This record gives sequence, C-alpha cells and structure tokens, in this order.
Amino acid sequence: MEADEINAIFSISNDRDFNNSALSVFNFQYKNNKVYKAFAESLNIKADAIDHYSKIPFLPIEFFKTRDVICNVKRDDFIVFSSSKTSGQE
Repeated sequence: MEADEINAIFSISNDRDFNNSALSVFNFQYKNNKVYKAFAESLNIKADAIDHYSKIPFLPIEFFKTRDVICNVKRDDFIVFSSSKTSGQE
C-alpha cells in the first residue's frame, strides 16, 4: 500500500471513506497475500466482484495459527504482529 492509502485510514469520516479504505486494503491483500488469495478463490470470490466492505471475506483465525499469513512485497520497514497469547492457546 502507498503512504497516502495508509494515511487515508486515519481520516475516515463517513461510510464512503470507510468503504474505499476497506476495498483498498482488501485489494492489496488479495494481490500480495498468497494465503488470503487462495482462501478467497476457494470461496469463488474474485477481487473485482467486491464492491462493498460487507462482501469482503474474513480469513479464519485458525489460518494465523497454521500458516504464514504475509504479503509478498519487499520493504525495508514493516511491522510484525504477534499475539499476546492471553487466551492460553498456543
């Protein structure tokens, strides 16, 4: 995602802005995240068919426990999210 797309997330003021930002994130993940794209395609969902955030499929939590859910983009700066594991599950 480009910096202006990331910054747009912090200036959402209405449903249209939210929808545009959500679709932008969805399209980025669909194009750059092999796990997410395979999941969406297994549901017969194509990126161009998604025109509203309510149609975006959610990746099951189990996938984050069993797969490397990462985007295939080269960047010098990135953030890694690690669960706090407060649920007592590994």
